[in-house]
Amino acid sequence: MIHVKAKSLQFFLTLQVIHSARANAIHNNGLDSARLLVAEAFVGKGVYLKRRWIHGRGKQGIRTRRTCRLTVVLKEMSPTEEAEMAKTRVMRFQEQRFQKSKASKLSPHRLIETRWNRQRNLMSRRRFPSSSSRTVRESQVASSN
Repeated sequence: MIHVKAKSLQFFLTLQVIHSARANAIHNNGLDSARLLVAEAFVGKGVYLKRRWIHGRGKQGIRTRRTCRLTVVLKEMSPTEEAEMAKTRVMRFQEQRFQKSKASKLSPHRLIETRWNRQRNLMSRRRFPSSSSRTVRESQVASSN
């Protein structure tokens, strides 16, 4: 049995529904797969499954297991929408490239000590005193005896 995290499972199921809608649009309606776009996607109530919920002393109740229905609507892009989408992709790529170059110029190649790191370093110093403070304590204990 494969154990999957809940978030990744939801993402996987959403992808399955989108791929199924794409296959249906291509096969049933003859749309072009390269020009398909998700027009809308929404979640609605599904069927309620009634199950027994066993209580103590031989009693039982009804537990409803709710399900949902995910609906995906696809549409075929027009040539103007396709050109606009290509333009936005190019702009995003250029912005990301500019931000990467800007970040590489600004950030040094060494660790910058932040306030959080300083607090953690102070805490570690308090927990583990230096050897000189140990000798002072030992000398105080020895002088008291």
